[in-house]
Amino acid sequence: MSQLKFNTNFWVGIIIMIMVMIGLFYVARGIFTLLAWAAPVLLILTLIIRHQVILSYGKMVLNLLKKNPLMGVVAIILTIIGFPIVAFALFGKALLDRKIDKLGDLREEAYKDEFVEYEELEDDSLQLPDMEKPARSDYDDLLSDQ
Repeated sequence: MSQLKFNTNFWVGIIIMIMVMIGLFYVARGIFTLLAWAAPVLLILTLIIRHQVILSYGKMVLNLLKKNPLMGVVAIILTIIGFPIVAFALFGKALLDRKIDKLGDLREEAYKDEFVEYEELEDDSLQLPDMEKPARSDYDDLLSDQ
């Protein structure tokens, strides 16, 4: 029987990969724990900044529940389980919507009082010369409806 020989670099790589995965798990768990503590505050801030975000999310889940009850129930369960992540996402959407509205208001203010000065000319001194029709080419026959 032949034995499989693995290089020591293979085992070192496997051990490092496992350690990185364990480290990523602990980082993700720490972030989720922080979000779990901050979620109620983020939800209240979202209500203060823009309550329409939470209402539109609720309407979306209810519409999903009406159209596809199974997916609606799954969405409700995932919302409950992932409440910290949902609260953070809704808070981010509220901030983004507020920023977009502010930029729109600034743009509207910039154009609101900006009128262009103009004068009406009574004189018809601007007369364009008559232009000649271009000569027909072979391509005109290909493009016409025939």
